[in-house]
Amino acid sequence: MSPRGGGRGDSRGSGRSRRPGQPPLRGVDEAVESTICSGIFTALRGLDDVPDPFVVEMTLSEIVGQWWAMPSFGDVDADKIFGAMLVRYATQRRSPLGLLVLSTLAVISPSPDVRDAAAAAAHSLMERGVRQPAAAARIGQVASNRCWLQEDVHGDQADVVVEFSYGEQRHGLCVLLDHNLGGIAKDAFAVDDVDTLVTALHNEATSDEMLAAFREIEPARARALLESACAASDEVRGEPVSADFAKLRALILARVRAMLESPQATAGREPPTPEQPLLQGLGKSRGSAERPPRTTKKVSPVPAARTPSSKRAPSGAYQIKVSLRGAKPPIWRRLVVPASATLADLHVIIQYAMGWDDYHLHVFDVGGIRYGVPEPELQFRDEARVRLSDVAPTERAKFRYEYDFGDGWEHDIVVEKILDEPVKQAVLHGGRRASPPEDCGGIWGYAHLLEVLADSTHEEHEQLSTWVGGEFDPDEFDIDGINDLLDVMSLGQTRRAGRR
Repeated sequence: MSPRGGGRGDSRGSGRSRRPGQPPLRGVDEAVESTICSGIFTALRGLDDVPDPFVVEMTLSEIVGQWWAMPSFGDVDADKIFGAMLVRYATQRRSPLGLLVLSTLAVISPSPDVRDAAAAAAHSLMERGVRQPAAAARIGQVASNRCWLQEDVHGDQADVVVEFSYGEQRHGLCVLLDHNLGGIAKDAFAVDDVDTLVTALHNEATSDEMLAAFREIEPARARALLESACAASDEVRGEPVSADFAKLRALILARVRAMLESPQATAGREPPTPEQPLLQGLGKSRGSAERPPRTTKKVSPVPAARTPSSKRAPSGAYQIKVSLRGAKPPIWRRLVVPASATLADLHVIIQYAMGWDDYHLHVFDVGGIRYGVPEPELQFRDEARVRLSDVAPTERAKFRYEYDFGDGWEHDIVVEKILDEPVKQAVLHGGRRASPPEDCGGIWGYAHLLEVLADSTHEEHEQLSTWVGGEFDPDEFDIDGINDLLDVMSLGQTRRAGRR
């Protein structure tokens, strides 16, 4: 969320007087301060009607993260200076939104001075009769639950996952630590579906123990790792620390403090044994509340691909449905594929089934973990190392496949059935409608294309008719032709004649 009207201003200052006690931030006078804070409040309009405290915390954490990521003002503490500005402005507003901002800063601000000032100002507004928004009283009232660690076997990188809850409402934070860069917190993302994330990390590690190790850890260990990594990132900022970590930094630090203050759900529990699976306890009820919407999804990088797993491939088959997201009428394919197929195999299967030409980049998103071709600049996990059965171990499991990041063709993949009878090749059993032409501008561009092609009087009709080759039938669906392509496909031969 980008505050409108903000700016660094002239570093020479304007010479205006400051209010007593105002921190000396060069180049920001009262008028500029008001403009910055007014822009923030404009961007936050309506947040006081949001009942979910996690959404509120995420939103304010992103605002605070913008301050932290700003170019350096010498030795100025941006958390403290900009936080104090926002506390003053929110106090002056004397509104429910101002009270919500103060209540949230009192929890998530990285500056102790700002947290104290915000808490006092919030208390003052409530004494004056300002209405308290529904989420305000629950901000920060979380319990820290279970913690996990996935480590690269070479010690290069690690993912720390910590689960928190407001009663039954759960969310998780996953932070990528890069030990090759001094132990910084390089990246981070938040999820509401902790079960899917932990299952995917567990399956990824167990599919090839030569790649990574995944285990549950004590909260004290997770807290120490996060504290150290955040402190290391404070020394770096900018590259190579991601913008997503900057957005979540304040929330991560607040959750670290919550781990110190709240009783642990794991207290007194015996460590896992061979009879007590690592994933035991996921999804259990802890109260009553709505779960938040899915939030940021971000890749957690791992080292370059190594040799394929030697672990025995699973038998059986998966019946899956692949649907093009946003298509109206629906465009979908129903396939039966070997359970042993890797995500790299599945990529080629989807390309054939949908009619794409494999000219563009692609990625699978499984519970926030992203798999694709392991190119360094993309930081995807290697799709050739992970089987379908690893990322979708149960019926009704769902994940997403995106092709062509420019047009953004998103496909929803659902496991409809897990079959005992094995198959050697993927088989298309049904579907509907043709896939859109490559490079037509995404789902909205495709809708425009069909509208133009259906109207011979449209000014673009001749041009676009020529572009599609003269004829295009959106209802065309050649199941036999697709199965002929799938029939000659060899699993493990994961590159087609298009983009390589």
